[in-house]
Amino acid sequence: ERWGNLGQAAGTELPIKTPSMTRIVERLQGRIESVFPLPTLDAAISRRRSSDPEEELKSVVRELYLRTEESREGADILEKSALDMPELCRLFFEQVRRGLFERMTRYVTARVRDGSFRHIDPAVAARFIVETVTFFARHRHLDPDPLPHTDEMIRDSVIPLIVGSLLAAPGRDQRRTGSRRARRKARS
Repeated sequence: ERWGNLGQAAGTELPIKTPSMTRIVERLQGRIESVFPLPTLDAAISRRRSSDPEEELKSVVRELYLRTEESREGADILEKSALDMPELCRLFFEQVRRGLFERMTRYVTARVRDGSFRHIDPAVAARFIVETVTFFARHRHLDPDPLPHTDEMIRDSVIPLIVGSLLAAPGRDQRRTGSRRARRKARS
């Protein structure tokens, strides 16, 4: 009897009706788009070349890292729920995650082509970036024996590691790209 008037007092009819799964997925999709924008990545994708590939890559990775870190609790819940709910699985794994891999792959492809990045498989490099960031910004918080470092210390180590692993070595990878261009021109 003590709680009997709770719904009436709040102006809500009890029991509270659960929204349909379609409506839940729509709301989640809108929420993901609002909390996980990546304008630096999108701007980098739209540029054919970068005047400073190292700084551009640092900015892209830092933005991804910060967004992943900021949204980690919600993403953890969504990822775990997606394993049991096909609609959430499609949203999280097939739309959001796959979409991020595709965007990052387009970016890496452009920088491999212009000689800014090592001659590597862009899809593998894109997944390396996203998965490395995801582990250090999200999953390491679930580690039962974590590194005794602050978030900032880890972030400030991970970003240069990713950047250093992708940038073309001065001269070596660029010559390889340049020689391919010269061979293509010679064939034309």
